[in-house]
Amino acid sequence: MSRQAMMKAVIHFWFFIFAMMVWTPPVMAKAETLQDSKALDAFADDFFLQKMSRHHVPGAALVIVKDGEIIFSKGYGYANIEKKIPVNPQNTIFRVASVSKISTIAGVMQLEEQGLIDINQDVNNYLRNFKVENNYAEPIRIKYLLTHTDGFETRDLGTFAQEPADLLPLENILKNDLNSPVQAPGSKITYGGYGTALAGYLISQVTDRPFEEYLNDSIFRPLNMENSTFDQVLPENLKENLAVVYNYEESTGQFTPAPFLYVNTAPTGALSTTPEDMGKFLLALLNGDRYGENRILQKRTAEKMLTRQYTPNPSLPGVTYGFMESLYNGQRGLIRDGSGVGIRSQIYLLPEHNLGYFYVQNIRGDEMAEEFNEAFMDQFFPGKEEKLDKPIDFDSKELGKYEGIYRPAQTAKHTLVKMEALAMGDLQIKADKKGDLTVTVLGESEIYGGFPKVSKWEEIKPLLFRRVDQERYMAFQENEAGEIISLTSGSGYHGSFVKIPWYESSRIQLYLLIFYMAVFLTVITIHFLQLVKRRRNVLQISGFLSLLFLTGTIGTLYTLFFKRVAGFPAFAFGVSLPAEIMLTLLLLASILSMIFFILLIKSWSANKMTLGQKISYSMVMITFAGMILWLNYWNLLGYKY
Repeated sequence: MSRQAMMKAVIHFWFFIFAMMVWTPPVMAKAETLQDSKALDAFADDFFLQKMSRHHVPGAALVIVKDGEIIFSKGYGYANIEKKIPVNPQNTIFRVASVSKISTIAGVMQLEEQGLIDINQDVNNYLRNFKVENNYAEPIRIKYLLTHTDGFETRDLGTFAQEPADLLPLENILKNDLNSPVQAPGSKITYGGYGTALAGYLISQVTDRPFEEYLNDSIFRPLNMENSTFDQVLPENLKENLAVVYNYEESTGQFTPAPFLYVNTAPTGALSTTPEDMGKFLLALLNGDRYGENRILQKRTAEKMLTRQYTPNPSLPGVTYGFMESLYNGQRGLIRDGSGVGIRSQIYLLPEHNLGYFYVQNIRGDEMAEEFNEAFMDQFFPGKEEKLDKPIDFDSKELGKYEGIYRPAQTAKHTLVKMEALAMGDLQIKADKKGDLTVTVLGESEIYGGFPKVSKWEEIKPLLFRRVDQERYMAFQENEAGEIISLTSGSGYHGSFVKIPWYESSRIQLYLLIFYMAVFLTVITIHFLQLVKRRRNVLQISGFLSLLFLTGTIGTLYTLFFKRVAGFPAFAFGVSLPAEIMLTLLLLASILSMIFFILLIKSWSANKMTLGQKISYSMVMITFAGMILWLNYWNLLGYKY
């Protein structure tokens, strides 16, 4: 080799070395810091020590898995404040609420592997003791139960029981309560309890074994999840390690223990487990087929569970079998949340990095869990948010078609749980002069879809919008005439919303209720004064009816929705006797209103009233009629539960 050739080779060699040193991809470099146990430990310690006191969280745990092993496992705070028992991720038992659904879905996927079911078939093909009513042409396919696109309304009525003896058989609940879907199966995300409950019941039908027993033998035992069970009466060895669930009293600054709640639909939220047991489950999913030497799913099935199965828009994050897709810092994540039994839990997976973690705290509240997700991603997977496209030029007339009121697609249609919409609220969408949409939550409660109270959105593709301040997306859907009929979010726990007439909005309906209550109170006051002055006539029955409406409405709202039991609205434990009495008062008032209407017509015909009386009593009758329509709209007329 000549000297000139040798010099070129040396230059090329050192150029290659220099390029390798400076070119290492930033995400991979950051991801590698997860293997630095000291850095990971310092990050977690700093986060939990700062945030727990700020958000009033008594105890929490975190388990992180990567590349086939648990790389981090630690508890913070107390599992039991009174006894000063710290959280231990190895043996502290947590109820994980809706995170339970992933185990249920894995059990269903096992049945498909074994050839016992075909998830593309109608679930009714496998039910022996009853059939699910379906008013739509599209069947309720089993796969829809696994992606929350079954179309069923929300099931929050009688969710919990305070004693084991009060638990109802799952078959009875489904047979008696499960109505036809409120949305076409497979068309929209309708997150609720019925779909997964039916999936769990399907397991028992196909295997002829109790659901709890099947999950124990087919999921937990192979993965050595020795501290995990769907049995709600816990064995002593688990019961003694159960984390106490707390409520925080703002007025006193104290934590108050909350009672153990039993879940009537066990497949949706009754799992008790430890953080490290959940770590084993995550390893089995991420490894594609097994944990250690034991297999719970075939590799292709595990991959299918982590693959998008539904999205209303190709550019929108969608749903896998059990997980909600999320985009943050350009990374695709899979989320499964739980918050139904007084706790807050979450699985967060990054399949492309063979990484995931399980987070849990023994108190309700989303703030700290969401802040952890952002802090973790910003620390280990930083990067610019990926833009799907640049905002398109807007047409104010075209943008106006999106305006209106949208309500969660799973809002109850058949039961009085529909009243939840008054508290949860709707979405109000308005277009502004800058070409953005303003989305406002018309309610005081959280709403599916990751919408804050007010947010701005810009159109980046036809029907597709991105939040101007964060990597969050939503997409609209049209009917055949090109009219906007619904929207779906790709943020948080994805939610679908159907467009409703303005007069059905929760705000208008609330204003109507206030108006009716004011009229009833006025009528009661006037008629009381007339009785005191001994001015009597047959139409004064309107005062009594107003009292019935007023008492029944306020009593119903209190006994079912305002009254709290173990920190939850009372209807979550069923309809109590006092609530039934209040509903009876409303039904009685509605029936007697027909009598008042007949008396009003007779008095009017007999010309026994002055013009002022005709106007005032007619207004009262119109109010009665309006109230009856209002009660019927919200499923409070009769016994709809």
